[in-house]
Amino acid sequence: MSKLSFVLAGAAILLGAGDVQAADFGVKVGVLTCQVESGWGFVVGSSKDMDCVYRPITGAEDRYSGTIWKLGLDLGYTESGTIVWDVVAPTSDIGSGALSGSYGGATASATVVAGVGANILVGGFYKSLTLQPVSMMGDAGFDIAAGIGAMRLSEAVPPPPPPRVAMAPPPPSPHRAEVFKVFFAFNDDKLTPEGQAVIRDAAESVQRRNNTNLQVMVFGNTDTVGSYRYNGALSDRRAEAVKEELGRDGVDPAIIGAVGHSFDDPDIETDPGVREKLNRRATIIVRSVPENPAG
Repeated sequence: MSKLSFVLAGAAILLGAGDVQAADFGVKVGVLTCQVESGWGFVVGSSKDMDCVYRPITGAEDRYSGTIWKLGLDLGYTESGTIVWDVVAPTSDIGSGALSGSYGGATASATVVAGVGANILVGGFYKSLTLQPVSMMGDAGFDIAAGIGAMRLSEAVPPPPPPRVAMAPPPPSPHRAEVFKVFFAFNDDKLTPEGQAVIRDAAESVQRRNNTNLQVMVFGNTDTVGSYRYNGALSDRRAEAVKEELGRDGVDPAIIGAVGHSFDDPDIETDPGVREKLNRRATIIVRSVPENPAG
C-alpha cells in the first residue's frame, strides 16, 4: 500500500468519512479561535489538545476545550499554534454551547492560506455547522492545519468560585461604644439564661478591648405598670443584678456604674399601665474614656 493510500485509509477509519457532509447553505455567525498545545508535529492518528474561544457576531463569547487529530506527515516541533475558523450555521441564532460535538472533513490540501483549500470541517449540533479556515499557522512557520482529519469540541465549564473564607470580626474600635440589652420577666429582677448569655458577651467585649480606660454603665428600666417609686426600686435591682453578673464574668466592679431609670427611658413608648417586654430591661454600655480630655 502506498503512503498516500495509507493516509487516506487512516482518514476513513478515524472519521467515518462517509457520514460527513458539508452544509449546502448557511450564514457566518462568528469566529472560532483555537490555541493548540506545543509539542512534536503530527503523524497519522496523533492528536493534540487545544483551548478555544468562540466570538459570535452578536452575543457573548463562549469557551471550548478540544482535541484535533492530524492525518499527514510529521511537521516537526512547534512551541504552539493558532487556528482561526469562520463559523457558518443554518441560522444566526445557535445558542451557547452549540459548537460542542465532533467535526470531520476533507484533508486534501497541504497548505491553506486565507481560506483557500479544502480544510473545511463539518459537525457540531446535528452536523449543521461548518468551520471554514481563515488562519492556521504555528509560531515556527509550519502550517499546523495541513492534514487536519477530525476535531472534537466541548463547552468549557468555568471553575467554581473559590469558597468564601469566614473572617473573624474585627475587634471593636477602642473609641466606639457597644450596647447590650438584658431583658427581664414582668415585675422581676432575676436574670434569665438568655440574659446571662448577653452579659457574657458584654464581658468579652471588655476583655477584647484590653484598655484600662474603660467605663461600663448599666441602666435599669421598667414598663409603665405600677407607680414611679416602685418601678424606680425595681429598675435599681435590675441594674445591680447585671453589675454583679458582670463581676462574676471577670469585669472589674470598679469600672462598672449601675443606676435605675424607672420607666423614664422606654424603648417603646406606651400609655401608663401597659406591659411592654422590651421596656423591662437593663442596658449595658461599654465605652472608652479619654486619658487626657481636652480643656
